[in-house]
Amino acid sequence: MAEHAVPWEETFAAGLAFLRTVEGGLSDRLPKDDPGRLTNLGIAQGTLAAYRKQFPGDLDMPSSVRTLQPGQADRIFRKMYWEPCRCAELPPPVALVVFNAAVQSGPQRAALWLQEALSIHTDGIIGPVTIAAARAADVSELVEDTLTEQLMFEDYLSNWNANRRGWTRRLFRVCWLAAQRAAVAALAVLILFPSVATAASGCRSHWSERHQRVITRCASEVRDFRKLHPCPATGLARGPCPGWIVDHVIALECGGADDPINMQWMTVADAKAKDRWEGRCR
Repeated sequence: MAEHAVPWEETFAAGLAFLRTVEGGLSDRLPKDDPGRLTNLGIAQGTLAAYRKQFPGDLDMPSSVRTLQPGQADRIFRKMYWEPCRCAELPPPVALVVFNAAVQSGPQRAALWLQEALSIHTDGIIGPVTIAAARAADVSELVEDTLTEQLMFEDYLSNWNANRRGWTRRLFRVCWLAAQRAAVAALAVLILFPSVATAASGCRSHWSERHQRVITRCASEVRDFRKLHPCPATGLARGPCPGWIVDHVIALECGGADDPINMQWMTVADAKAKDRWEGRCR
């Protein structure tokens, strides 16, 4: 079945079933490990309060997540995550990745990861341009790139060490789910095992069919570079760097080393222009 032929209701149901397996029940972790604090069925207390304020007509919704029921959580998932990200209009494998990302980090962050993966303007809003670009993209590559954006972001968070096993397992599983929706076995082989399963070590490898070589990137190398060269926009060695990215002077695809001495800060626009001619390396 072609990915666009899968009814969105079926994809949404698959996403809900996945969330039920990974989110679990009532949880109240330490703030340094989980800023969401009190959570039940994947819904944080703050998210429930925001839903009740935004949808006051839903009188069946409790005031505390402690008494939240599965059907009520499903409505919140739909209204606060699935619909704001316009997942019904995305290719099903991509929709599942974006839906999961939205639940984990919010719709705006999920949209930014998707837009970064598509190399288009990043405004944190999934609109007609983003949807058209996602539909025109290679699904397996887009899933890989979006998961990579999420993984690289999470790797820089202060609570990465406390959550990395759970987060990488979750990406492992959502990638499998996306592979099933795409009916592309290679998606699981080329993306899941090399890129996500090895993420706990901080390195990701994948086979580049175009360049006929294994490409390996290590987040630890980027961290070492940033210790020596803080973000030009913020002056910090950690966290987001608006408008800038760390890029290789000589691309890995062109034989460059994944080493701080081969890294540089570039504006997003300059890096995209550089990527276009680097794509011709073999």
